[in-house]
Amino acid sequence: MGIPSVALSAQVDGEPQGWWTSWWDWSSFGPDALIGIGTGLIVAMIVLGTERRFAKRARGLEVSNAEAAVVAKARVALRHPIAWGSAIHDLNPDRTQLDRLVPVVGAVPTGEPSQRFPGVIHAHRAVQLLDEVESSADAVFAQQAKHETPHDLLAVSDAVLHNIDRLLREPGDLMWLWEWPEPGGWARLSPKMKRDVEDDLDLRQYMDEYVRNRRLLEAHREAFILVDGAWRADEWTATVLKTRDAPRSFWKRWRRSFAYRRSVREAMDGAEMLGYEIVSAVDNMAY
Repeated sequence: MGIPSVALSAQVDGEPQGWWTSWWDWSSFGPDALIGIGTGLIVAMIVLGTERRFAKRARGLEVSNAEAAVVAKARVALRHPIAWGSAIHDLNPDRTQLDRLVPVVGAVPTGEPSQRFPGVIHAHRAVQLLDEVESSADAVFAQQAKHETPHDLLAVSDAVLHNIDRLLREPGDLMWLWEWPEPGGWARLSPKMKRDVEDDLDLRQYMDEYVRNRRLLEAHREAFILVDGAWRADEWTATVLKTRDAPRSFWKRWRRSFAYRRSVREAMDGAEMLGYEIVSAVDNMAY
């Protein structure tokens, strides 16, 4: 009796072929490989895009929560006018309230928020200007110290403070002239020393920078209060109009929701324009 066997070869066009040629159709390998690779790339791109959208959404929510905390803290820290000159010849602001805002602003991560907060930019700029005001004040003190005289240690300092106060009350005069306070008509400095101070262009520049930074700090504080209050008042009015009489019709609710979103967007735009005008009145290049 013969033992059955399995043929491991085949014939194509009369020529013997290996067993692998009958088990695998090599003629379709190229197209199948291209289809598989293309499908894999498409799936990978879809998964990557989805992950990026989720990451962007999570980042936007994180930034929005941080900026909401900034706005809440700024409503308290920036509510009252900034106090200046707590000590004699002190050009720095009182940071008792403002320092509460600094760590909250510093905790805001980078990225685009998922929710809009009108006025938050003014809170950020107010914190940045704190350091700029103090830096310019230090520069003024360091430069004026070069002109101090042992005969009257406060003569130059009093003149600097007098002219800074005048510039704060009368802004915009880039070609301002020095005024020398002389109580009782008594000259505290010689004409030569006055000329030396007046010819010190670095001191003049530092004083101008200090006045600009201080006025910008005040402007951003005022702008935040105005912007935050204005858009919230308009948003409340839009909410009342949206919920009035509690409509049950789907189309009426949809129209009111659409009108509400449009009114809130217009309120935000209008409030931010008010803040822009306040800051631009001090320096139209501040933004």
